[in-house]
Amino acid sequence: MPGFVAKIPFAEGIRRTVAWFDADPARKQIDEGTNLRWDKLAAAYGTALADARARFAAG
Repeated sequence: MPGFVAKIPFAEGIRRTVAWFDADPARKQIDEGTNLRWDKLAAAYGTALADARARFAAG
């Protein structure tokens, strides 16, 4: 985003994020269904990226 300037340093933002998760055990629950969907999305992205690279390399 043009003109964006972070007001919170990255390290502080991460500390705040971890503290937010630690404040409520319910925020630490793992949703296996969601994990599977993210894995499928990442795999599809990887496949598409490899295909795009091959197509551009071929000319």
